[in-house]
Amino acid sequence: MIEKIFGNYAEYYDLLNSDKDYSWETKYHEQIFASFPIKIRSILELGSGTGSHVVNLYEVGYKVLGVDISEDMVRLGKAKLHNAGIDEVDANIIVGDIRSIDLSKTFDLVLSSFF
Repeated sequence: MIEKIFGNYAEYYDLLNSDKDYSWETKYHEQIFASFPIKIRSILELGSGTGSHVVNLYEVGYKVLGVDISEDMVRLGKAKLHNAGIDEVDANIIVGDIRSIDLSKTFDLVLSSFF
């Protein structure tokens, strides 16, 4: 059910968030990260939508994996990564349910911007 809701929302997601300043949010995130006792290098973003945070975080030097339940959101996000010339090794978005996904890897930080 939730997959269908977010799937229907996908084509409007970027339009509805067009006034959101992802670059500013990335700078804000970095200020917070700087206060942590470890250097943040890898980020898992849960509920990544169409990947705008993934792209912005990658562009300032992080390895990022986004996870979203909607195949449509992920498809749009992967296109955004591709259009930005980003190699999926360092930044990627995958389909998954954040309530139960097992990635069998660790990250320095888990981020969920829209919850």
